[in-house]
Amino acid sequence: MHLQWAALLAFLSQITFLKGMITMDNAETSQFKKISGQKPGECPIIVGGTRTSTPINRCEDDNQCPGKRKCCDTLIGTACMLPETSDLQTTTVTTLSHIRYPTSTSARPKPTQECNGEGEEYSECAPLCPKGCDNMHKKPTCSGCKPGCKCKRGFHRLAVDDSSSPCVRNAVCEAMTSKENCPDGSIPTSVCRGKHKSCPKGTRCTNGLCCPLNANPPSPPTTTARPGQCPENLIYNFAKWPSCTQDSDCPSSQKCCATMYSGKVCIAIISGIGKDGKKRPLETVMKLLGLEQVMNILQ
Repeated sequence: MHLQWAALLAFLSQITFLKGMITMDNAETSQFKKISGQKPGECPIIVGGTRTSTPINRCEDDNQCPGKRKCCDTLIGTACMLPETSDLQTTTVTTLSHIRYPTSTSARPKPTQECNGEGEEYSECAPLCPKGCDNMHKKPTCSGCKPGCKCKRGFHRLAVDDSSSPCVRNAVCEAMTSKENCPDGSIPTSVCRGKHKSCPKGTRCTNGLCCPLNANPPSPPTTTARPGQCPENLIYNFAKWPSCTQDSDCPSSQKCCATMYSGKVCIAIISGIGKDGKKRPLETVMKLLGLEQVMNILQ
């Protein structure tokens, strides 16, 4: 009897063990289903740079990317990128966060990527946010770089922050941009070069741009006030005093002074201070101005 109970308990424990194994297999299978459809390869390694505070995610998983491209996390948000090619055989461990851990620590071979577009060349540090026609004379919108294609010197991307946009010559960009580059509204011929900021003949460096020699807008005429003060509450005495707007409109011995009722007129300069440094009486000043009658009325 005891032997029968022992055999029964052993049989039940074996069934429990098998059920546990089946449950574990199902859990592992469901875990890997969560990444079903993920494309082979690894996302490119980002070299340096600072993550933007306003990332823009252009994809959520590899299925939303065309061809062999994968949905990769970058400093500016997720984007569809070509995976890195490697001859190394790696075994990966997949977790819920989809972090990949290669079993080999050997250095990877340089990724091979063809840059066949006009004005393009391969670089181990192509900008993450390439400058385009709209910001060719400004700073890029973000920092950092990655291996890939970049525009050659004298070329810019047609669209800002788009590494798939074609590289076009600077002259094409300058012809497309708004006329806000040179002070007079004209389009710059090029960018100032070298530490001496050299420009082609017939132009000069203005704010980092090679602009026409006469590109600066005309500066307003400088006005220099002449010494001396205009009398206060000046009443026009109907003499032939010429009208004016500033001191330079008057003869050298006169100032442009405002009257109470007749605008500004040119009158003789009266400082109100004698050679001895003392102030002259108001009566003397008014007499020199020919305003004795006005003084009599005020008294």
